[in-house]
Amino acid sequence: MSFPSPEYDVSHAPRSAFADVLARVSPALATGGRRLVRIALPVPDLDPLAWLSAQEDDVKVYWSGRHADHESAGIGVADVFAPDADADYDSLLERVRSAILAGDEGVRYYGGIAFDRKQPHDGRWEAFGSYRFWLPRFELQREGGATKLICNLAFPDDEADLKRILSRLDDLPLSPIAVSRPEHGTPAGRADTPPHDDWIEAVQWALESFEQTRLRKVVLARRSTFTFDSELDALALLHRVKASTPECFHFYFQPGDGSAFIGATPERLYSRHGRRIETEAVASTRPRGATPSEDEQLAQDLLSSDKDVREHEFVRRSISAAIAPYCATFHQDRNRTVMRLAKRMHLLSRFRGTLRDDVSDADLLRALHPTPAVGGYPTTDALRSIAALEGFDRGWYAGPVGWAGADDAEFAVGIRSALVRGRDISLFSGAGIVAGSDPESEWAEIEQKIADFTERLS
Repeated sequence: MSFPSPEYDVSHAPRSAFADVLARVSPALATGGRRLVRIALPVPDLDPLAWLSAQEDDVKVYWSGRHADHESAGIGVADVFAPDADADYDSLLERVRSAILAGDEGVRYYGGIAFDRKQPHDGRWEAFGSYRFWLPRFELQREGGATKLICNLAFPDDEADLKRILSRLDDLPLSPIAVSRPEHGTPAGRADTPPHDDWIEAVQWALESFEQTRLRKVVLARRSTFTFDSELDALALLHRVKASTPECFHFYFQPGDGSAFIGATPERLYSRHGRRIETEAVASTRPRGATPSEDEQLAQDLLSSDKDVREHEFVRRSISAAIAPYCATFHQDRNRTVMRLAKRMHLLSRFRGTLRDDVSDADLLRALHPTPAVGGYPTTDALRSIAALEGFDRGWYAGPVGWAGADDAEFAVGIRSALVRGRDISLFSGAGIVAGSDPESEWAEIEQKIADFTERLS
């Protein structure tokens, strides 16, 4: 059952507009059963990230698509799905799908999944869990030149609390807001896990394994934690990062314990529009050139590098094999190209298809994650090696992050990311190790990726 989502001008009296809509849908709600109601109201144009920074709620979320073609900011929780005694990973994703299908058009659950949900998690990631998807109580969405304020209601749970929910509307700002940009200064301390010598040893172990086992690629990551003299403003940091990475997906997940997982990732896991799906293989890295001629030379070097092409080919073949069985029609780029970002470039191959009618987002997430771009090849061997060698909990780093709705969904890979907790920021970055990799060069590449983030702290 689906309810209408009428639109009202709420620039002056938002509460009365919402109350009017509720009066219209209440007879339908009387039929009983679990229902999600989404009330979308046009408002003056606002910056969703700035709007989010003005809210004092414990739970926040932000998402923007590549090139900022759509943005969403959310506060509070109308509904949430997280691990519990009655739901394993597979059934949870199906429960999310069932809730979406029983709700209004446009309902979106935001969240993510840990890179390796079977591994034990340390205290840094406790509030995030192995997976967590939630429907915000209020959202501000900007898409296609229009901005909407949205109230999500979950019945019958919200029926007794409507008065309190509606009273929040008077407190939500609907005028332009400036984002503060505090200077965080120089970090007082830094800790790398694993440290340099241990990481180099792990890479050397991997290089030997390529000759002796089935392992052909493994992505080894580092966690670099910087400690500052005062608490960090994660939203202000994301605002800075977003301004300098226009080609990326941007995300912010704050589940309620004061910590926030933020990032600017260039890597799409998949986008779904109805039955149409798009995904891509992204791997191998070069810096951008200082001049157009140098930039082109570096791009050609990347395209012709045997080591980098092999690294990318593992990802390309794996994604094709994973997604093609779920498609009625399937197409992939014949030739790899170069994805140019602000400071880095990568090898890129795109895939497009039409999904079979029986395929769900749960199927796609299971099939695509983890890709060899963040895990390795073969997947099982690579994950076993990562768990043994890295020495830290990746949490949601390199896992799927994004949102899912009935008619659309969008997930990216949570790389180029950081976990902000009080005065600490943990930066995560990895390197794809294949035969021919140089341990010191791979360490230096990760160091550059980390520096791209830390330079925006001051």
